[in-house]
Amino acid sequence: MNIKYIFISIISVLSLSICSHFFAIGHNLTWIGFTQPQQFILLLLRLLFLSLIVERIVELYVIAYRQPGKIKLVNRIDNGNKDERIEATELLASYRAETTKQAGIVGFLIGLTMGLVGIRIFSDVFSFSGIPTHQLILFNAFELFTMGALMAGGSKGINKIVSGIEAFASIGKRKSAHSD
Repeated sequence: MNIKYIFISIISVLSLSICSHFFAIGHNLTWIGFTQPQQFILLLLRLLFLSLIVERIVELYVIAYRQPGKIKLVNRIDNGNKDERIEATELLASYRAETTKQAGIVGFLIGLTMGLVGIRIFSDVFSFSGIPTHQLILFNAFELFTMGALMAGGSKGINKIVSGIEAFASIGKRKSAHSD
């Protein structure tokens, strides 16, 4: 990783911390929390469901707009001479990288759109009573960005979390069944 980006990240976090302190950002936001574990699992399952929808939409985009170019390059690799194969292999690697980048952008934009129309993840977790308007605006911007990033990242990470919770719960059930 480039040292310049690490430095910029550290400066950004410090600047935001200073602004938060002097402009009282984030001080009145109250964590509601989850009263039952099912509420947390429901939130994760909701995220998993939404990310699966976004993955299917992104997959449709890739099939409709990127697959034809990939097929042409694969055909050049299969049917070309040695020089054409080498060139087409390099182009295919570049094409795949560009497809991954475009798929991430499409996923981010879909997640951002979901947040804009009201499909949010953090709104139910915090109480907004008594917070200043600028804090609410910053919170909404953060939530929109986070929603876009989560949807662009896909369902794999969320699925791992849900699977880990299920495994942990099943161990607890087995222990309680053996103790009876």
